[in-house]
Amino acid sequence: MIIKIKCRQCKGLLVLRRSCLKDARKVKQDYKNKNYICGRCGFRVMANKMAKEIVRGVN
Repeated sequence: MIIKIKCRQCKGLLVLRRSCLKDARKVKQDYKNKNYICGRCGFRVMANKMAKEIVRGVN
């Protein structure tokens, strides 16, 4: 079973393979509840937070 999950920021696709339909549905539901963000977007969000903290520390 192939699962396609979209990143909510860049709209990129994550493709996962699962052996049975039950596991596939469970994985799809888990990702849907968490509003999946890909690694690239997650790193960008983390970098922006760190940059804001550094600017606040300077002020």
